[in-house]
Order: sequence, then C-alpha cells, then structure tokens
Amino acid sequence: MKTPREILLQRHRAAAPQLDAIREAVVRELNPPAATPAPVPVHLVSWFRDGASTLWRELFWSCRRTWAGLAAVWLGLLVFNALQTGPAAPVLAQAAPAADVRLAFLEQQKLLAELAGPRLPVPVAEPPRRQEKPRSENQPVFMTV
Repeated sequence: MKTPREILLQRHRAAAPQLDAIREAVVRELNPPAATPAPVPVHLVSWFRDGASTLWRELFWSCRRTWAGLAAVWLGLLVFNALQTGPAAPVLAQAAPAADVRLAFLEQQKLLAELAGPRLPVPVAEPPRRQEKPRSENQPVFMTV
C-alpha cells in the first residue's frame, strides 16, 4: 500500500522540470550576469573597519540597556565618592610600647599553660619491621584437596 506522500510525489513528478525552468528564468531576470560586481580585494583597513563595526553591533549595541545601566551605576559611584567628606590625611594609630606588648604576651602564655594542664609525653613510634622477603617474592599458596 502506498502512503499519501508517495501518491502526491508520483502525481507531481512530471511538473518538477517545468518548475525548475521557471525558477532559473526568474533568477536570471533578477540577477543578470552583467550586473554582478567584480570581486573587490580586501584591504587591511577595511577588514579592521568591518571588524570594529561588527564588534560594536554584536557586543555593545545588542546589550545597550545593560551597558547604559552599568554606566549609570558607575556615574553614581563617582558622584557619591566625590561628595564624601572626610579627613584629608589619614590618622596613624599610635604604636603601643614593645615592653607592654611583650608582658601581655607572656601573661597569655602563662594563663594558657595553667588552663591546658601538664603536657603528656608523646609516645615514640617503633620502626617498621623488616620482612624476610620482599613483597614481590611472596607467592600465595593454594592448597587443593
């Protein structure tokens, strides 16, 4: 049994060459051979110009609302930074005397030693035992009964 597609294709198979001829005539009218421009050599300057315009269109112009929003945020930050008033020169912190710092550190060490209690001795690990044969020479023993 034939499918409807096969039936339609069989019916219109004879019209395909006529349709191709009509299509060629229309294309020939729209684009005569004398009207085709000669190939233009690509110059480096035009290549950069076209690349720059393509970059502008695809990277910046397509997201113009996003870029405008970012520019507005940056302008707002610049205005906010310019309006901030504060001391002109930073104030340096006064250094604590070294003797006071050393005494405070020693007191902290003593307090930590009292809280932690006595130190326990660290057990010394014994060295690993040497086998009589290297591992590669140890063969598994299979016993069959």
